[in-house]
Amino acid sequence: MQKKGFKTRIIFNENLRGHKDRTGFYETSKVHEVRYLNNDTFAEINFYKNVVLFILLLRKPLVIRITSREAADSCKKFFDTLWGIAKE
Repeated sequence: MQKKGFKTRIIFNENLRGHKDRTGFYETSKVHEVRYLNNDTFAEINFYKNVVLFILLLRKPLVIRITSREAADSCKKFFDTLWGIAKE
């Protein structure tokens, strides 16, 4: 990713702050930006180009993949809103 100039922004649950085993790599990486949100969920949303992945980190993980430019754009807007609220 670094070779292509991509940066990844990640929002962790606030309760993971200080858990270096989960967040340390991302916090020290030059290609990741990390913020924290007072939120308690076992879900992830990943998006890239026109693909969105909803990942539910349950006992048996569940992944829902949607291939749609409109869905990816919508998730990016949602993420950008959360990023603005999240704390460094």
